[in-house]
Amino acid sequence: MCCPGPFFSSVVLGGTAILNLGSDEQKDELLPRLANGKLILSLAATEPGNWYGMDNIQAVIREDGPDLILDGTKLFVENAHISDYILCVARTVGRNADTGLSLVLVDPNSPGVACAMLDTLAFEKQCEVVFDKVSVSRAHVLGELGGRGLHWRI
Repeated sequence: MCCPGPFFSSVVLGGTAILNLGSDEQKDELLPRLANGKLILSLAATEPGNWYGMDNIQAVIREDGPDLILDGTKLFVENAHISDYILCVARTVGRNADTGLSLVLVDPNSPGVACAMLDTLAFEKQCEVVFDKVSVSRAHVLGELGGRGLHWRI
């Protein structure tokens, strides 16, 4: 029996984030689909010149009335080109730098999301994802907006 891909980006990274940070509603909606292979997730944390350090996240999310607006560029987003949701780490505008990181679920088909394949040696497909004024529902925040300690939990 073969393990269906993309296992690491969906189950290990995405599933762990949902288990640790997701609301009961998010868990009820997403985890069964993840478990039966009907949901593909990608984690967008790495940025140009930043690698995996959470201290220098430059992507930003700001409050805009009932919704949120996301801007930034992420690199090496595994399988973003086929994902149902991209879990994006962004700095929340107006929050303390130590506690201002947020993790949001972004539909890759949303206006303002651009995904380009990267040439790498990796077996898994890697993408650059640009978020340009992407509207995100507050219901798609995992945990709390600007959640304290987010970088220790994902």
